[in-house]
Amino acid sequence: MTVGERLKKLRHERGLSQQALSDQLGINRSTYARYETNDNQADYETLLALATFFGTSVDYLLGRTEHAGMAEASPSPSSREQQDAAAGPPAYKPRDLHQLIKEESALQFDGDLLHLNEKEREDLLLHLRVAWMMIKEKRRTQQ
Repeated sequence: MTVGERLKKLRHERGLSQQALSDQLGINRSTYARYETNDNQADYETLLALATFFGTSVDYLLGRTEHAGMAEASPSPSSREQQDAAAGPPAYKPRDLHQLIKEESALQFDGDLLHLNEKEREDLLLHLRVAWMMIKEKRRTQQ
């Protein structure tokens, strides 16, 4: 199965049009359509965003594995994580950002207060998840 066939299959499984998916990911519909027809190849950041959106891996999209689900890897801690652990517990307990966004309808960012409905909070979580995965991948490649 090609990358395009996998993308199309995943999109259909979620009942999304190309336009709806493109809008959620912030890419042009015609660009996305060319990914599905294999007329164009997505760059790494777009592949990562698509994999995150669909809850799968880049390896699955590229056909390197037939397992569509995300593997729960438990990599060995980085040297920074080891240093953080050696320093002891933090003086504060960080809140889970996902839970905060799911639970709170009124959120403030940079002084701008918004009352978000459930769909808007889900959209915010999707974009945050993509950004979060990109940061993690960037850190992983810098080690």
